[in-house]
Amino acid sequence: RLCRVDSAGNLLERIGSIPIEDKKILKQSAPAVAQAWRSFVAYHPKSKLLVLTTQLGDVMEIYNLKTGGQQLIVGSQGEPKFEVHKGYGIPIGARGYGNVQITDDAIYALYYGQTFKEIQTNLNKQTLQQGGRQIRVFNHQGKLLHIYQLEHHISGFILTDNATTLLGVDVNIDTPIVRYKLPNQK
Repeated sequence: RLCRVDSAGNLLERIGSIPIEDKKILKQSAPAVAQAWRSFVAYHPKSKLLVLTTQLGDVMEIYNLKTGGQQLIVGSQGEPKFEVHKGYGIPIGARGYGNVQITDDAIYALYYGQTFKEIQTNLNKQTLQQGGRQIRVFNHQGKLLHIYQLEHHISGFILTDNATTLLGVDVNIDTPIVRYKLPNQK
């Protein structure tokens, strides 16, 4: 799943593997699987947590590099769904996560949650909004703590002020920086 390398590019360690249920498709079409499972990555040096969230489907992987533990959180949209066409993975399920950040206390992930059928319908009607409107908050073990529904579709975010302020980017409007006050999760 991941390779850790030194500054000269030498392989130091391999971490995990793509947690796909159907291992046969991985052998048949590894490039398409890797394309479908491409993820956003966040690392928290203090806790030694490495988190991956899939751009397709609804999967979060949590690697505890301190203990060697691994958590797999699969939501309602499941694994990335795709068809293989000429060696490429063509998405057919849902658009998943759009960003992930780890704080001392929690994991914050931007979730889109639109199916590609919905995206195509909105595109045809010219009502498609880029981005997601949901921030999912998990503890470091992967338990869902809270879901924030946002007023804007955002395509990225950062947390400030001890994770009490979320600054998001809404590419659908002329003034793209939006601000949300979040309750302190502690």
